[in-house]
Amino acid sequence: MSYLPNEKTLELNVISSLLDFVRQNGHPQAYAYGFTLSYEGRRGLDSSIELSPHFSMIAFQFKKVYSLNPPTFVFNFNNNKARNQHNLICDAARAAGSIRSIFYALPAFENTTDLATKSPNFLDDTYVIDPLDIGYINDGQPHEFVINVRNGTYAVHSDRPRKTGKTQSLKSLFMKFDDKTIGINVAKFQQNLQSISDEINSRSRSIPARINPKAIIV
Repeated sequence: MSYLPNEKTLELNVISSLLDFVRQNGHPQAYAYGFTLSYEGRRGLDSSIELSPHFSMIAFQFKKVYSLNPPTFVFNFNNNKARNQHNLICDAARAAGSIRSIFYALPAFENTTDLATKSPNFLDDTYVIDPLDIGYINDGQPHEFVINVRNGTYAVHSDRPRKTGKTQSLKSLFMKFDDKTIGINVAKFQQNLQSISDEINSRSRSIPARINPKAIIV
């Protein structure tokens, strides 16, 4: 029987494939790090790849396919109980500064048969989106990423203005590790994230619900 793979299955397989790829491309000491459920609840992150001994990190929040009609795949986000996960991930992305290091990871596989057929090479069919390309969301509602894998585009579906953009595969993203355009020092990230948390705790969040100003209204 073939069925839609759950989120943990996708995360385990994609991270394993990604770790092999990174190790084979100049970082033999790279390792995977899984965040605790408590940390995910506070920071919105599932797992990361870290490069020893330099401790450069890139981290992800994985989402599973909610529905599909190939070549279109739909993923829910901001769908945790508190409906605040997206903003937590945006905070983490802010903590990374100008170096892009925090992403949604969206594995686009039709079913477990598709997953088995493409094993162990999952990176070309896993797409990444920078949460700051979407911007903070304060409407307390879940939203959807709708990816078209044929033309390489995505859209955010909600009751608000719709954001659209180009997709990027996880494999193409990691080709940028060595030119220093992705990845952040772990200690610096934690320090920045704590500063952001302190800032948020010192005042009520007053950022209006918004999408990136370049959003396309449809």
